[in-house]
Amino acid sequence: MSIRLASLAVLLLCARAAVALEAASDKIDISPDLRTENVLMAGFGATGRVPAGIHDPLYARVLVLR
Repeated sequence: MSIRLASLAVLLLCARAAVALEAASDKIDISPDLRTENVLMAGFGATGRVPAGIHDPLYARVLVLR
């Protein structure tokens, strides 16, 4: 009887530990919209230089663990 009770307690503790971890992640494109935002490239003096386009998009990523 005590072995069954002990194994039930271990089973309940393991089941609780399995649901204790929560995780979430997301990825969003943060590249500037060149049609609506005034973006100048650095390194071209005080006048700057207008970019022709975006070569590689910029992403912000987040991972939350609880």
